Amino acid sequence: MKLSIKKILVPTDFSEISYAALEYAAFVAKPFGAKITLLHVYEHFDSNAHQVITNYTELIEEGIRKKMDDIKNDNTNLWGVKIETKIVNGKTYREIESAVKELGIDLVVMGTHGAQSVVKSLEKYFLGTNAYRTVHESSCPVLTVRKRGKKLECGNILLPLDLTKESGQKTDFAIEWAKTFKSKVHLLAVTELLDEFISDVNKLNELVKATEARLVKENIPYTVKMYRNANVSKTVMSHAKKMACDLILIMSQKDSTFGEFLVPAADRKVIGESEINVLSIRPKV
Repeated sequence: MKLSIKKILVPTDFSEISYAALEYAAFVAKPFGAKITLLHVYEHFDSNAHQVITNYTELIEEGIRKKMDDIKNDNTNLWGVKIETKIVNGKTYREIESAVKELGIDLVVMGTHGAQSVVKSLEKYFLGTNAYRTVHESSCPVLTVRKRGKKLECGNILLPLDLTKESGQKTDFAIEWAKTFKSKVHLLAVTELLDEFISDVNKLNELVKATEARLVKENIPYTVKMYRNANVSKTVMSHAKKMACDLILIMSQKDSTFGEFLVPAADRKVIGESEINVLSIRPKV
């Protein structure tokens, strides 16, 4: 596959974490020559009653647009990247997906305060919920950012391997991303502790070897580690931190019963708790 990212969407609520997402989006945009659309979604106090006051709407949007312009002009990390703005009224997660479809977005980059902050602040819960729903429902990859890093880089990628049929697509994506950013890929396979899963362990070993062969063929530096641990999400985050990773790749999976794409429990936990950026990929069908 040839990775093409030409249009990036960055939802912003003007919080520090959304600024961090914008900076990282600009970092990603530069090697691809991509354009960023900075999206702000607001709700009128009377939007549910459908009584929108035109002058009030224009006043809000003027203030938002000025704030967006200040952000673009004052941050040197954004210079050299084409950034457009879009302001809409509605529910955040719905308007994000609407913009993805309307604009033909290739990647969403957004901040999330994560599940650990839910009890501390309703504002943080709001952003965390929107990030999760976007990952769950978006028709394109979603990169979630938890904090403002000292450096904008992607030198190390964590690639957790599993036996789902979509895992190969995640590897394809990782290889193309690594080529673009000259990254090192850290392969990770986590198996359950129970001995009755030994047949799956053998299959996973075969997958690891096949993935190693692909990385060697593409001249991509890598490491490989296999753990036996029932807590998959904790192992993923711990190993990513140990290897100083800048990005963790995960993939949503299709539920055979409902025909919907779902974020597995372990991956949900990684999205909510990881201090390292997480890139969630939607498999092709």
